[in-house]
Amino acid sequence: LDDLEWLIYQLREHNSNVCILINSIIPRPVDFAETNPKIANINQGIKALTKRFPGVGYNPCYRIFLKKNPFWYDEALYDTRDKFRLHLSHSGLRRMKKDLLNQIAFWRKGEICK
Repeated sequence: LDDLEWLIYQLREHNSNVCILINSIIPRPVDFAETNPKIANINQGIKALTKRFPGVGYNPCYRIFLKKNPFWYDEALYDTRDKFRLHLSHSGLRRMKKDLLNQIAFWRKGEICK
């Protein structure tokens, strides 16, 4: 998280008016049971960090990759050609794109960037 904070400062140093959207980390199917709690903790840290900076928002895209049960990921959103399923499938990319466009529309309403 320190590196992420440094990156925000660097971006703001070059352009103080830039709006920044930081995505959450998405689940990793290869070791979901082991890493899910750690990822959730890091995402909470990212969310808290973004609240400290005006014009910086947090996109909790993590949730769109989970099934209704928050402790299991949606396998259909990961590429089956990748044996570890660390890459998104076409449907996963479409879902990510839709979520990002929704967040951008929210920002345009002036909720984050004014």
